[in-house]
Parts: sequence; C-alpha cells; structure tokens
Amino acid sequence: MISYSHQKLFPSSPISLPKTFLLLLIIAVAAAVSVGFVQAQSKDDLQALIRASKTRAALVQIVQQAVVHIKVEKEIANTGRNTPNNPLDLYNDEFFERFFPGMRPPRGRGNDRFRQEGMGSGSIVRSDGYILTNHHVVGEADKITVQLFDGRELDAKLIGTDPES
Repeated sequence: MISYSHQKLFPSSPISLPKTFLLLLIIAVAAAVSVGFVQAQSKDDLQALIRASKTRAALVQIVQQAVVHIKVEKEIANTGRNTPNNPLDLYNDEFFERFFPGMRPPRGRGNDRFRQEGMGSGSIVRSDGYILTNHHVVGEADKITVQLFDGRELDAKLIGTDPES
C-alpha cells in the first residue's frame, strides 16, 4: 500500500489538510443549498410555465381563426424562348447547345401564356373581411383566393399594397 502525506502531494500548499476538508465541506453544503433553492424555484417556474402554456393555448385557439392561407395566380406572357437568361428556358444555354447540338425543342410562338402560382399567409384584421399580408404575396396577382381556418375558400379583391414596406 502506498501512502502519501498532504505535504508530499502538495509541497507548496499553504493550506493544511483540515482546512482543505473544511473548505470542501463548505463548498458541498453551499452546492446542496443552492440545488435545493434552484429546485424550489424550478417548481415555481414550472407552475408559471404551465399557467402560461394554458393561457397561450387559449390565445392560439382564438387567434388561429384569423390566420388565412392565400393562393395567388398571375398570367404571364411568354416573350419567346430565345430571350437571353430566361430561367424558364432550360435549353437556351450555350453549355447545352455545345454538348447537345440540334437537340433544342421547337420554339414556341412567343405569344404563349402560362399561369404562375404562389401562396402566402395573412391575417384577418377587420370584421368586414380586410386581410393584411405582404406585398410580395399579392402585389402583382391577377387572381387571389383566400382559404379560411374552417377550410372555406373565397375569392378576394386587392384593395391596396405598399411595395416600399
């Protein structure tokens, strides 16, 4: 059995062994007291969280009925497939033409139209049906459809937008 004295383990230590144990005892007691204090606070905090959660759930039940899903459509004229940097024309690329020469499909007439669709959300802000949403959702839409919380879909009319905000 190997036995070491405090002086051999800590030769430059100015604290004696009894003082070291006393210091450790004080730290242990302080830790135990603080854990008990934290647990008491945690129980109070837990009760507060439960109350807040119930309040929040009741608030969500009320507010969620004002949130709507917005579907938008916009008809866009195709100006032709030979427009440079047209992201919709996947074949209008010199890389494609270099590796697949002559494989380009026939070009459209240039006056073809297609429908672009988008969606967003909004909130009913007035009892007469005014809905607040972002400009980028409805700003240039030709057709706006609103789906209410209960699933009903209604056509909507754009009253105004603020592109700056």
